[in-house]
Amino acid sequence: MSKYRTRKRKEYWLEPENLVLIRYWRRHGCTVTETAKNMGVGESTLYKWSKDELDIREALKTGKETAIAAVENKLYSKALSGNLTAIIFYLKNNARSIYNDSQLSPEEIKQVKARTRKMIADARISEVKADIAEKMSDTSAEQLDRILDTLVDEVEADDVTKKSDDGKANTSSEKLSE
Repeated sequence: MSKYRTRKRKEYWLEPENLVLIRYWRRHGCTVTETAKNMGVGESTLYKWSKDELDIREALKTGKETAIAAVENKLYSKALSGNLTAIIFYLKNNARSIYNDSQLSPEEIKQVKARTRKMIADARISEVKADIAEKMSDTSAEQLDRILDTLVDEVEADDVTKKSDDGKANTSSEKLSE
């Protein structure tokens, strides 16, 4: 059991020297659960306090950020000194567009993203159509459905006929990202 468990009042933990202690625990790798235990409170209590009190929230946050910065600095130093594992890790996390394990080419990744955006847009259209259909009579809903289907078909036909300079079809989602 932690020697700090005897004090449970929020006011106690708002004192500057105790906020330093919270930062210290987080900086040295304590999770929020472990920090709460060291403070003698439940995790939910600590989350409530951090929501209500900027000083506690900042102590939890800055302590962790300090720890992350220290590890990042150590990793960077290792990478610069020629540690191959550190170099690979650093590059994969900081230059993902160049150093990644994906089997897709950059152009294929771009196409997958465009298809994903189109699928999301199609799903949104379907949701809107369903919402409108619920609010309208059957005849009106059928008419609206035909109109929206015609618009979607026209957009898709237009996308197929428009070719970019490299001979690939532009999708409407690719146009939006340009």
